[in-house]
Amino acid sequence: MIRRTAFAVVLCLSVAAFADGDGNQPKPPAPAPAPAPAPAAKDDAPTGFNAKVTLDNGRTISGVVRVAGSYERREEKGGGWVACGKDDAGACVRLWYVSGGEGFFVIEAKHAKSIEAGEPLTAADIKKIAGDAEAAGKRADAEREKLRKEREARAKAAAEAPKPPTPEELARKAAATAAEERAAELLAKFPPKDWKPERRDEIKHRELIMKLMPTPEEREFVENFEEWSKAAAAAAAKEIEDKKDAEKKAGDKPDGKKPEGKKPEEKKPEDKKDEHKKDDEKKEDGKKGYDHK
Repeated sequence: MIRRTAFAVVLCLSVAAFADGDGNQPKPPAPAPAPAPAPAAKDDAPTGFNAKVTLDNGRTISGVVRVAGSYERREEKGGGWVACGKDDAGACVRLWYVSGGEGFFVIEAKHAKSIEAGEPLTAADIKKIAGDAEAAGKRADAEREKLRKEREARAKAAAEAPKPPTPEELARKAAATAAEERAAELLAKFPPKDWKPERRDEIKHRELIMKLMPTPEEREFVENFEEWSKAAAAAAAKEIEDKKDAEKKAGDKPDGKKPEGKKPEEKKPEDKKDEHKKDDEKKEDGKKGYDHK
């Protein structure tokens, strides 16, 4: 009985002591509040600057840099761009809106000798520059389309236009013209109505048989007889064609025969009976007249 009482007293003292000790310990701190979101960038806050990059070959390029430290690199995963130092692997300068155009140039850090920072640009400034670049790009596209259509129109017109004669064609035309002029000259000097193949034969006969020398004009005719003969034949054929054309225009048939006139209408049997009757009446009148005499 004494043991149970003592154990109960000890248990009560232990519980009381634990309660007193728990009350003396400090309370755990309250959880920290979540960080407030960063304020949105204002249009008047600098977000880039005009820059002039001097390359290692001395050439300079002007544009807009849109990161404070000038240098960026492309992430291996995702392909995005992050700011970096000049000496970092893959560091480069992205120079935007070069010469007022859209997009950016990528200049490796090892080729960027120096970067001269110019006027700082706000988000509104960059937005305006981007809009101007887009408008300029559209104007350039429209101009290129216009030039393309003009080139196509010129090419189409050139294809449809008659091609200039080749040197060979010009040479053939010149030779034909010269031949026509020579033929006209021969026919004018030796008209076919006076100069004929028989006259050529007669000239040669007198020279060979009778030993009579031809005159200079006759000799020229004999020497150019083949050429004259072709010219005379062509002139005769042209004369026939011209005559046919004239007859067609006049309304004549192509064979030269004039169109036949209208045939008289064949008399009907009734008309023939009337004629016979009239003849009989005339005969009767004649007889009567004779008897009267």
